[in-house]
Amino acid sequence: MKLTEIIESLSYVVEHKPPVKAILAAKENWQSFLPIITELMDKFHEEKLTEQENCLLFLGILLLVEMQQYDQFEAFTVLCDGDDEYAQPLGHLLGDSVTEGLSSYFYILANGKHKPLEALLLSQTCGDYIRNSALDAMFAQYESGQLPKDTLVALVDRLLVLYKEQDDFYLLGSLGDLLINYQWQSYQPEILALYNDNYIESCWLSKEGIEKWKTAGKNQGVLASSLVKENLNVIEEISRWVCYQPTPKKSLKVKSNKNSHLTLKTLTLESNTQEKKALGRNEPCHCGSGKKYKKCCI
Repeated sequence: MKLTEIIESLSYVVEHKPPVKAILAAKENWQSFLPIITELMDKFHEEKLTEQENCLLFLGILLLVEMQQYDQFEAFTVLCDGDDEYAQPLGHLLGDSVTEGLSSYFYILANGKHKPLEALLLSQTCGDYIRNSALDAMFAQYESGQLPKDTLVALVDRLLVLYKEQDDFYLLGSLGDLLINYQWQSYQPEILALYNDNYIESCWLSKEGIEKWKTAGKNQGVLASSLVKENLNVIEEISRWVCYQPTPKKSLKVKSNKNSHLTLKTLTLESNTQEKKALGRNEPCHCGSGKKYKKCCI
């Protein structure tokens, strides 16, 4: 395939037709394809991308990860340093990968570097879900021996103070969960105090779970549990996307739309077999709680 044909194929979603040929061709012509993606990354925060550019950039990011393009890591973290709410530019670009795959993308591209991840975690503009992925990636670096424990401990101490000041129950809960999972028992009194002062909600951690911290068995880390993956195969990854799955016989038929974009709804890993509209992970939950679906009934 010519470069123009690769770009055209990866700029649209054609239902039930994963662009396998174009992905393979992009890898074969990587030196010509890479500048197209880096240009879009640079352009992302400067001006609004078209739907086709968003689609191309997202698949390009996946290929950056698979091709282990480590020199693009800092540029990628700069791209991620912004809001990640649904319908915002970053959330629209990354879709469900914000919660499903971003921690793996960070870990793979970082190749042991932690400073850009630390910058995201301390950023005043970076969204919670992006920072949560960066947090998982840093604990993965610790688990794999790439990051010394004392370095991560120093950062955790800063984050506990910062996220308490920001009243960020989401990140405090996520951080507490990681500390328990890795059995960093010295933090037990501090996490319990945060819980008692209502800085951590019970949907994240229970008081009983925190109190039993010291007697709990060792849990699996983010790498051992495959929450964070050490490599990525783009073709295998997209094979699980709903937009490329056969239409269930009993489900409502959706008209094929060449211009459909890889949104939170098309990227979700589980198809909705009931005849009703699927909720995006960042949309308000149907139970009426006011929380996002991913934080509530998912």
